[in-house]
Amino acid sequence: ESDDPFGQIHAAVNSLILKFKAELQAAQGQDANRGQHEHDMAHRLLRSFLPDARILVADQDNRVLSDSESGSGGAYVGKHLLDLITDTNFANLVSTAFQSEGQLVRGPVTFESKAYQAAVLSLPSHQTQVVKTLIALYP
Repeated sequence: ESDDPFGQIHAAVNSLILKFKAELQAAQGQDANRGQHEHDMAHRLLRSFLPDARILVADQDNRVLSDSESGSGGAYVGKHLLDLITDTNFANLVSTAFQSEGQLVRGPVTFESKAYQAAVLSLPSHQTQVVKTLIALYP
């Protein structure tokens, strides 16, 4: 970067790029924090309203974010939700929820060889940043 006009322009562009990069990194960090906050809030809210239910929370990619049965470090966290569902009724219920975003769907399902009454809610993507699917399983 020289002192001539081209050097000054080069310095100004470099400064602008560094500021833009710092702003982008800060925004990505805020998005990650908001996403974690959204997940935690959804899980806590469901647990407080439905303390006896097993709660599954999945993200936009249908990856399990939390399972109240196994805790945050449980075996299902990170697994694809649809890989865990082997019951036809459960698969149909989740499919119906995906097709009717924002509408709660309910029905009898089997999960891990146990019978449950399930409530499934697929959140519209414009209303959420991370959480996509909420499932409550009642024994």
